[in-house]
Amino acid sequence: MGYEGFYEVSDKGNVRRIAKGRGAQVGKILKQANGTNGYKQVTLSKDCNQLICRVHRLVAEAFIPRQDGKDYVNHINGDKTDNRVENLEWVTRSENALHAYRVLGRKKERVIPENRVHKLNLKTVKEIFEADGTYADIARRFGISDVMARKIKLGICWSDVTCQ
Repeated sequence: MGYEGFYEVSDKGNVRRIAKGRGAQVGKILKQANGTNGYKQVTLSKDCNQLICRVHRLVAEAFIPRQDGKDYVNHINGDKTDNRVENLEWVTRSENALHAYRVLGRKKERVIPENRVHKLNLKTVKEIFEADGTYADIARRFGISDVMARKIKLGICWSDVTCQ
């Protein structure tokens, strides 16, 4: 990240400056702002460059060893503002989504209007998910792109329909 030695983070989620800098107060705990989607974030600065960082990620990188393939930080209790180390864990993208869906109930069931604007409906998506063949074959059969066929088959798109 390039800001090591300028800041430190506690296991409770506090971030403070530890190195001198223009206009910087050494030892002062940084004010945390509410970022996108409710996560707490801080602005780190060094040599007139600024970087906005989510606090939960800083805590996880400092205190929790990362396993291969696990690049996302999950809040175990579902509270995005609770950045204590004991509330965080490294997970895969899929594990993070499943946690939000199963444990927290955050994902709403998708309502698809039956009109001509949408190429796909729930029945068609289930058929695509269960279809055999290459992505190109499936795409031709259902009139969608190879990329969309792949995303549906892998559970990236429409996972609320295909993962039931």
